[in-house]
Amino acid sequence: MVTRLNSDLLAGIFFIITGMGTGYIASDYAYGSSGQMGPGYLPFWLSALMVIFGIAISWRGLRATHQQVIVFGLPLVLIICATVAAFGPLLEHLGMIVAVPTLVVVSRLVGGHRNGKEILIISVALTAFCALVFVWALNGAINLWPK
Repeated sequence: MVTRLNSDLLAGIFFIITGMGTGYIASDYAYGSSGQMGPGYLPFWLSALMVIFGIAISWRGLRATHQQVIVFGLPLVLIICATVAAFGPLLEHLGMIVAVPTLVVVSRLVGGHRNGKEILIISVALTAFCALVFVWALNGAINLWPK
């Protein structure tokens, strides 16, 4: 049997490894019970779900009839990582109105999506959603506008 490395198989392996690692780390915390949840209860069940999803996604990847080609360049990955790392300082100093669209625009451009109208709609919608959830609904201490 020839194993083909496709995106489903790799994503499944990632979920399995992440879930097992999280479960291992969570094993140091008190588990508790459903009635009296300890600090390890939620991480345990989330890691178990990650492993289950990882197995299902990997199985789907192994059963794929066509091989999916995974192509990415290291510079593009580094640009996205740098943008995600810059999101925190951008959010703190320039606010959500600047940070979220910056992350969306850079990610979409690096991913090869150059449709300006699409990028604008996603930026506005995601910024509005984040503002509604994190600023107004949860009353978070997040700057909406630049300081």
